[in-house]
Formats: sequence, structure tokens, C-alpha cells
Amino acid sequence: MDGYLHLSGPERKTCLATIRAARSARRALILVLLADSWSYRQIGAATFASPKLVQTVKRDFAAGGVERVLVGTIPTETVAVWLVVVVR
Repeated sequence: MDGYLHLSGPERKTCLATIRAARSARRALILVLLADSWSYRQIGAATFASPKLVQTVKRDFAAGGVERVLVGTIPTETVAVWLVVVVR
């Protein structure tokens, strides 16, 4: 196929890490694709986003519009008390 290229494993990981690091741009793209009636599956295939991320973007938009999507909130992980005991 013309234009075919090959990325090594480390090159691919670097590219994907860069894509994922651009948090606001990625969330904005997901929002635009949702607005264009793309399915979660199509968005995931095009952006390497999990269904959970797509759902979060959709929920954030419903809760606060574009500003909420772009700024977002970094979810805090809740640690179960029993896990703290086990780690100690």
C-alpha cells in the first residue's frame, strides 16, 4: 500500500503518550465527534479513548458546557479503608 509506514513498539508508545498527554485537546476532539453523532466505538477507534473517557466528556458537557469539558475535573481515587490497612 502506498504511504504505508511502520512504527516500532517504543515509537508507538511515545506517540500514544503524547496524544494522551494533550488532555484538553483530546477531550475537545471527543466532544466534537459526539456532536457529529459518532458512536462511542467510533470515537474510541479514532482517538484511542476508552468508553469511560467518552462518557465522562459527555457527562461534563451536560454538567457545565464546553468550559467544564476543557477544564474538567481530575477525578480523585477513593481508597477503601481495608486497602489502607492491608498496605500498612
